[in-house]
Amino acid sequence: MSRHKETADSRAVKQLTLRLPEDYHRKLKILAACTGKSMTELLISCIDEKLESCLASELARVRPEEGG
Repeated sequence: MSRHKETADSRAVKQLTLRLPEDYHRKLKILAACTGKSMTELLISCIDEKLESCLASELARVRPEEGG
């Protein structure tokens, strides 16, 4: 048996301790309750969106279109 936990989409996951300001935690908890999603699901979604955006920007910076 694997020592890693797995998500619903079968990816291995790591645990991270995150310190948030109280108001962020409260807002995140409210959003989770309103959407029916867990706080973890919401944070993973936000992180995923930000990573995709940052990676796309970085790739555009290091690989500018040819002939431009």
